[in-house]
Amino acid sequence: MSTNSKDKKVQELFDVVQKKKAEIAKAEKPNWETNCSFGFGSTNTRLNLHTVVDATKLIEAYAFLLEKKERQEEAAKGLGLDFTFEWMGYSINQWKADFKTRATKINLGNEKRKLDTLEARLNGLVSKEMKEALELAEIEKLLGDN
Repeated sequence: MSTNSKDKKVQELFDVVQKKKAEIAKAEKPNWETNCSFGFGSTNTRLNLHTVVDATKLIEAYAFLLEKKERQEEAAKGLGLDFTFEWMGYSINQWKADFKTRATKINLGNEKRKLDTLEARLNGLVSKEMKEALELAEIEKLLGDN
């Protein structure tokens, strides 16, 4: 493969990596629907959704809510009472949305690490001429911002 065609292919791959990184950066600024402090009832166990890294904890919390909702709705029906399930002041749909948001952020973190590795490998393939062209483009960009 000639240097020129190799550089072209490397540039195309760099563009793909940068596009994916931009998508990740955009997704890393979510709108949360709850206060992100989930509690399991009378126990002192709390989850801060901003910091959970083990997806299993999200599954456990959502399963807990599903069970609570089902049992409380069954109890209300048995007593002939109107009932709308909420947990800690938020609906199950709000909690679910925030659990999904955190799960997405966990997955994005893994994807970001993969992209960083790919970018480092691509940097190793860049020819001297392409490095110089990229550096000149960066300098031009910086001078244009002034």
